[in-house]
Amino acid sequence: MRTNSTVRRIILVGIMLVLVFIVLSTATYAWYSANNVVTVDNVTFTSSANDADGMGLLAIGTNLNATTNNLSFDPPSEFHPMIPVSSAVIGETTYSEFVAGFNKTAEGLREGINGIAEWVAKLDGTAITPMTLTSSGENYFYVINRSSEDDFKIKVDYMFDESSSTGLKDKLHIAFFVGLNGAAEETLIGIASLSDIHYGAISAGDVIADTPKMPTSLKKASGEMYFFLNASQYAKIRLVVWLDGVDMKNEHGEKNMLFSLTFRGESV
Repeated sequence: MRTNSTVRRIILVGIMLVLVFIVLSTATYAWYSANNVVTVDNVTFTSSANDADGMGLLAIGTNLNATTNNLSFDPPSEFHPMIPVSSAVIGETTYSEFVAGFNKTAEGLREGINGIAEWVAKLDGTAITPMTLTSSGENYFYVINRSSEDDFKIKVDYMFDESSSTGLKDKLHIAFFVGLNGAAEETLIGIASLSDIHYGAISAGDVIADTPKMPTSLKKASGEMYFFLNASQYAKIRLVVWLDGVDMKNEHGEKNMLFSLTFRGESV
């Protein structure tokens, strides 16, 4: 529903969310020969919200009473390079289904045909739950439409830093799960990724180029993910983050990565 108020003229409501700056030292990549753990030395998550008319109609927080436009995220201590055990379907796969099984893995070199080295998968046989970003200990947050009159289409925009030092941008995958107004569970709306997403029953020694990959339709470019928030409605959101376990090489050990995410609301 729209009104004649200045609220109707809102073209853009931005929630700047999750500014991630990841610094990894060379030592953190001992997982290739040790325990498959990548320790994050410095991670910062911040968010802010503004709208064109300064009305503050979108709020963000870990409770439904949130009225602020800022949210701080807890810095995780480590990432595990891993692969999901199964593929996913937008609008159907739930959060609990998706995180039910990931395998810790890495990759290494072996002598292939005619003595040419090839990258192959390495597994440590351990299933592990991937990281879900947390705030104040909660692994979810809310985006809330505080307007009692206006409906919004919320677009999910994201950007990976394109500078020469950000070699990790092709390795990071972020799955977005959204549940509207008290839905029983959140469902997948897309995965932010710039590269192929490996998944499935990968065995140690499998050639990386031949391992299963999720359909490209799951990878969403900036602006392709969206959901609707009616007046006085809210969305519960979970963000699942992992590094591609069969697409990591030692050369990435000193790379940095900058990731920014924005929820943009347009009046409908």
